[in-house]
Amino acid sequence: MQDTHNIAFLSPLAVGIAAVICTIFIHALPLSATINFIRRQERCGRVGVGFWTDTVIVARVILYALVAHLLEIAFWAVLFVICGEFSDFDTACYHSAGQLHILGLWRYPHESCLETAGPAGNGRRNASLRGIDRIDFYRHSTVV
Repeated sequence: MQDTHNIAFLSPLAVGIAAVICTIFIHALPLSATINFIRRQERCGRVGVGFWTDTVIVARVILYALVAHLLEIAFWAVLFVICGEFSDFDTACYHSAGQLHILGLWRYPHESCLETAGPAGNGRRNASLRGIDRIDFYRHSTVV
């Protein structure tokens, strides 16, 4: 007789696909706003006029990207809370931001795990260094 284990497959896959699609839309909105903003600035003749004018334009575009990242962090935090990964939004938001900025390599969802991971009990430093190493790897592989 064969022992089979029922593994939930389609529900997590559907949630993951929906989350990725929502993340794409979150980043598409500021991209659209940026394109419209730049076009409007060009029509008004403000682009390339002076250093400070261009600095304000670039700062506003960067602000659009910042808002998109903060919305993405909050979206994933809400998703973590809904899925039961974390019980409160603050912790979920903290870990969502950590996962976003070290490319999803933060595998330790609780502080106690961070403190004991790695040599000499310096898990917090080691988790950050692994993220930095991975970012450095991607930076160098993109250059090549």
